[in-house]
Amino acid sequence: MKAELTPGNPILFQHNHLVRTNMRMGELEARIFFLALRCVHQSQEELPAIKIKLTDIVPSWGAKSYDLIRAALRALYDKDLLLRRVDTKGKQAEYRTRLITSMGIDEGTGYVTGTFAPEIKPYLLQLTKKAGGTGQFTSAETMKVLGLNNHHAQRLYWLIKSWESEGEKQYSLDELQAYLFEGDSPYPKWADFNRFVLKNVEAGFKKIGYNVVMTPRKTGKKVTAVHFSIPEASKNVEVAPVVRPTAESRSEAVLALTDNFSKLWQVLETKWGLAKWQVSIMREIVGDNDIKYDKVRAVLSMVNGDKTKATGPIAAYVWTCLKKEFPSIATLHQSRYPAKSEDNGAN
Repeated sequence: MKAELTPGNPILFQHNHLVRTNMRMGELEARIFFLALRCVHQSQEELPAIKIKLTDIVPSWGAKSYDLIRAALRALYDKDLLLRRVDTKGKQAEYRTRLITSMGIDEGTGYVTGTFAPEIKPYLLQLTKKAGGTGQFTSAETMKVLGLNNHHAQRLYWLIKSWESEGEKQYSLDELQAYLFEGDSPYPKWADFNRFVLKNVEAGFKKIGYNVVMTPRKTGKKVTAVHFSIPEASKNVEVAPVVRPTAESRSEAVLALTDNFSKLWQVLETKWGLAKWQVSIMREIVGDNDIKYDKVRAVLSMVNGDKTKATGPIAAYVWTCLKKEFPSIATLHQSRYPAKSEDNGAN
């Protein structure tokens, strides 16, 4: 049986100021956000309530996915955006705002419900009426966006589509890092950024038939920028509908949205309370090594099996156990974050 989405808007809209703002999103966060956009229709006068069926987020709703979805909702609620005002002329004017003002799970009805922040209204609603021409907003087909399970691919897809008519654009590596990670990138080196981000983006684009050429640009011997170009023949070309994945093709519902490694980093931060800098160290040590991944899972399983051994904050205990399993943590800790306390686990 195929995992069908409930009815919703087949076309998503965002003002380009929202599309192009720096915003770090995990895979579940991104999926929930784009599903929320399906609630918005350009004929509406006011922003509608957000209502998303839980099975649209994960095909098989259950206890295993509850904690991750709850963490993703909290992360969306905590989003603090720096946005350029839509009505500015000449000099830019920016302000900070939330993305949403409420978001929660109603287990009785099987829906995620919430509300967009009022300040987001001009970035989502009646864009075809207010923008006054091309270049002010971007639209995308719902199934193509959701067909990109990789969250980096989803974000860059919107960014590229926002200037698609120009045919090409170049971004510095620093700009891309800020756009996707808000200055806290786990892949500061080009080789890692290319391997763990851009290669996955390319694979995602290929999956939905979106042809984008990504070319690294160097300053001296160092890659400092990426040039994106869209072949003329590929612009606005319709491809076959994205095949919706089946529930049977997944070993777990959550794995439909995120690979094991991405899930692990989110669990370390949201469930076990490790700080971003600690998760960054673990990303660097583990990389995409399956053996190291299994070692981390074994540590977490051990901690979960007997939490009474933790004499202080559980995050500090997890960090201590990880350091015993991975001695290189201490070296990286001292070289990268000498000011951080040893077993903090919360800063």
